[in-house]
Amino acid sequence: MISCSTADILHLSSFYPKDSKIVKIVEDNNQVNIYLKSQTHVQICPKCGHDSNKYHSTYRRKLQDLPIFGKSVYIYLTGYQYQCENDDCDQSVFYEDLNGFTGHYKRMTRRLEDFLVTLALNTICEGAARIAKLIGIKTSGDTIIRILLERASHVNKMNTDFIGVDD
Repeated sequence: MISCSTADILHLSSFYPKDSKIVKIVEDNNQVNIYLKSQTHVQICPKCGHDSNKYHSTYRRKLQDLPIFGKSVYIYLTGYQYQCENDDCDQSVFYEDLNGFTGHYKRMTRRLEDFLVTLALNTICEGAARIAKLIGIKTSGDTIIRILLERASHVNKMNTDFIGVDD
């Protein structure tokens, strides 16, 4: 029997954005559901860069995250929409950004996408999807291809002056 003090316990909240709070965790044999609530008070308008602390409404998203011991992990995130306070800006309402934790309209966390991209680049997309299924990630080869294409489009937009050639 191993004894551990409270200082030795790993807190799940340290793996999620600092400006969010774990409200509830529900676990069954195959899945862990984590309910997060945003704790932000100020957001920057993506169009004009003006700070806004005027809440417009709340929204709820379901995100898939990295599995825990083979159990699928889903995050139910309650976040805020803000209203731009700059009268000269034509952006009326915008969603908050939780420090790159997930992108707009995404259904999985950025770190899960990173894992799937790494897996796909070392195997193939269909093989990566089969491996992901074995460890508790629900995805398809087509989804992984879409993620790769999206990331490749961002790389193609960068201007480069040098080309490297392997021997």
